[in-house]
Amino acid sequence: KPPLTMEKEKYKNAYFQVTRGDYSPLLKLVNENLSKAMEYAANDNEKNMLKHYINSFKEGDLNEHKEGS
Repeated sequence: KPPLTMEKEKYKNAYFQVTRGDYSPLLKLVNENLSKAMEYAANDNEKNMLKHYINSFKEGDLNEHKEGS
């Protein structure tokens, strides 16, 4: 994983610094509710989709999100 706070980058006349984890508390709640939603999934395809989204939001893995789509 990349460091928690990335190096500053200049874009045009401004500097940006990206920090991971800002939305961790919110995404934890999202994942708790996605886990509950699995009980009501219509089929294995929907369950699999929810599993991929949960992994994506937990690990920040874009490929997991794409697999869920």
